[in-house]
This record gives sequence, C-alpha cells and structure tokens, in this order.
Amino acid sequence: MWDGSHDMGGWMILWMTLGGLTWILLAALVASIITGGWSRRNSERERESPLDIARRRYASGELSEEEFERIRRNLN
Repeated sequence: MWDGSHDMGGWMILWMTLGGLTWILLAALVASIITGGWSRRNSERERESPLDIARRRYASGELSEEEFERIRRNLN
C-alpha cells in the first residue's frame, strides 16, 4: 500500500536536474578548452605592441592626432 509517506519523487527530480547540469557544465568546460576559449582573447591582447595599442586607440577615436604622434615619437 502506498500512503505517500515515502515520496522520493522530489528528491529524484532534484538529483536528475543536478546530474544534468553537471554534464552540461562539464561539456562547456571541455569545449572551452578545445577551442581555446578565454585564453585566446587574452593572448591576442598580450601580443599587441604598445604602438599597436596606440594605433587601435587612435583609430577608435580615444586619442587625438597630437596624442598619437607624441606616443609614437616616444616609443620610437
């Protein structure tokens, strides 16, 4: 006879959900490692020379022409 006092349905749903989330997070981590994920973006910035950074900032309008020329002269 089932009287509901041993209801494990809620716990089973919780454990199945946590198990599914664990597999999803693990798959995302593996995909990130394989594709280079976060490190690729950081390494591109690390390879930029100071002059490259100044050029990028000048092109985006962060630096005026005078500021860019002063930085360029100081770096050369």
